[in-house]
This record gives sequence, C-alpha cells and structure tokens, in this order.
Amino acid sequence: MRVYHFLSAQYALKNLYEHRMKISTVTDLNDPFELLCFNLENMCDREGFATAIEEFSRRFGVLCFSRSWSNPLLWAHYSDKHKGICLGFDVLLDDALKEVILTRERLPAPQCREDFNDALAQQWLFTKFEDWRYEDEVRVFADLNDKEGDLYFYDFDEHIQLREVIVGVKCSVQKSAIERALRNYQTSIEIIKARLSPDCFEVIADISFSQCSRA
Repeated sequence: MRVYHFLSAQYALKNLYEHRMKISTVTDLNDPFELLCFNLENMCDREGFATAIEEFSRRFGVLCFSRSWSNPLLWAHYSDKHKGICLGFDVLLDDALKEVILTRERLPAPQCREDFNDALAQQWLFTKFEDWRYEDEVRVFADLNDKEGDLYFYDFDEHIQLREVIVGVKCSVQKSAIERALRNYQTSIEIIKARLSPDCFEVIADISFSQCSRA
C-alpha cells in the first residue's frame, strides 16, 4: 500500500540521509485518548487499562501514515504549516498495517481479562475518536528495539520502501538538497513539488517540478 508520512523539512532530510524514520511511542502521540477507546467509568477498568497501556508502551511504538497527501490540514498540522516534506512509502506489511477505526462513542469495556480476545485487541490498538477522520490514518506497531538516546527508529527495508518525496508548498528546501539526500538509494524515487489546487481545497503536484531521482 502506498502511504504518506508528514515531517518538518529538517527531520525529513535527516530521515532521507539515515534511511530510517522515528517510531513514535504511545506517550508521544498527540491524541490523549490513544489506547483509551473503551468506556472506563469503572475504576477497576481504568486501573487495569492503565497497567496494560504502560506494559504495552514499554515494548511497542507506532508508525503512523496517511493514505493521501492532498489534505491541507495534514500539511498544516504535521508538516510545519506547509513548510515541511511528506515521504511516500510502499508498506508491504499487509497483516500489520491497518486502517484506524473511527467511533463517536467510547466502546464497551471487556468484562474481564479473559474476554480480551484478538478482535478486542484490534479495537484497542486501532480505534480513535471520529473527529480524527481527516487524517485518513493507517498505522503499524513496531518493536522498540533500535534506540538512539531517548528515541527509537525503524530502518527503511523491504517492508517499508521509500518511493516519493513531496516538497511542501512553502518549503524552502532546494531540489538539489533532496537529490543529495537520495544519492545512496538503489531505486528511483520521485521528487514532487506541492502546490495549491486552483479549483478546490486540495494540495496537488506541480507537474513542472516533478522528476525521478536515482542513486
């Protein structure tokens, strides 16, 4: 699946040079209701899920992507107000990469630990409040193994392959800087300059700029 990850220009270039991306820990995510999709009015439920979230967060982080790069809100919120860069990947993790489930109401909590089956686990990991719909999010959870300082990283590999670099409408990074960052890649990667659509509220490609870069 072709998916997109939005970054500031600084961190996008760093990712390109280092062939990797940061894994977000659960506590880093901007949704305070992350992993809190169940109704936790019951104190025992709250305590139990607090422990579960703490245990899970020590072992796993998340890579978050959007299925499109055309929404101007994504650029505004996650790519430095359109001054950043969006990276397009082919993610070949069909069993792990899943669409976020959206809900208006908190879900009923399982009655006991034994009721927490695979289906409920999927709800727990992939359910968010409906107003996050604009993100068009898909996500994959990753082991927290490769640590550098306080951060964790996932190296680009055969499962997550860089395919596109989309330069934001207000981004000042020159094409030559991106080409230098892509110099050691073995496959063709398309460089796209974003522009505002003249007839709708979307971000689109400036065809005159787009080209492929090969190591």
